[in-house]
Amino acid sequence: MSKITILGTGNMGRAIAIRLLAGGNTVTLLSRTPDRKATLFQELTPHAKKGASVKVEKLGTPFPTRSSLTPSGTTRPWTSSARTAASSNPRCW
Repeated sequence: MSKITILGTGNMGRAIAIRLLAGGNTVTLLSRTPDRKATLFQELTPHAKKGASVKVEKLGTPFPTRSSLTPSGTTRPWTSSARTAASSNPRCW
């Protein structure tokens, strides 16, 4: 039995979780939407083979949001459109 974490609770995440639970693995799902927690748990639990378990957790942001970095009313020179686009594009990291 393996312990597996899946990022995302969309169609693909749920489908993968169902297959892993049927195989007897322990699955942790991470979701950005806390409202899905109870629904997903109820949906996935019947698929768990004996010895398997499912856990649904809220996926948090590991860094502060841009608005919390400076007090309101201050200038933010790093928010030019070019820098904002580059910082939100994973290919530019």
